Amino acid sequence: MRCIFVFLALIAGPALGDLRNNDDGTVSEPEGSLVWTAMGNGEDINFPDARDHCAGLGLAARSDWRLPTLEEAKSLYRPDKEPRNSYEYRGKSYPLRIDDAFSLTAPGIWTSSASYRGVPTTFLFSSGRDFSWRGEHSNFSRVLCVRQR
Repeated sequence: MRCIFVFLALIAGPALGDLRNNDDGTVSEPEGSLVWTAMGNGEDINFPDARDHCAGLGLAARSDWRLPTLEEAKSLYRPDKEPRNSYEYRGKSYPLRIDDAFSLTAPGIWTSSASYRGVPTTFLFSSGRDFSWRGEHSNFSRVLCVRQR
């Protein structure tokens, strides 16, 4: 039984504790060091535009936003939580396993991490997996920006 618990904890990534909606379009962990945008950008976006979106974002009186690393994105994944977030595709709704504090309209977000082939990587909240796309690809990819507290 102990092995199963440890395995599930490793899949889920580091625990975030209670997330806090800061009422300014951001979400943070009370004792953590990261602040996230609460909403995705709302439309398909390619990697260069995603990177530029975060770099040019002025939200909550801050301009030091960036794309998250793959590990940071994974830390938001909630495999054991009943999903309230979902996205629509071809008339069907698919669950997203991300905390309810966030609003996304697609299964994945771009990260600043690259695959072993140097290809940009997205993290999919529908499956808990990362996937590498060519940078010009934009289907099903959104942006959640992050910054240090």
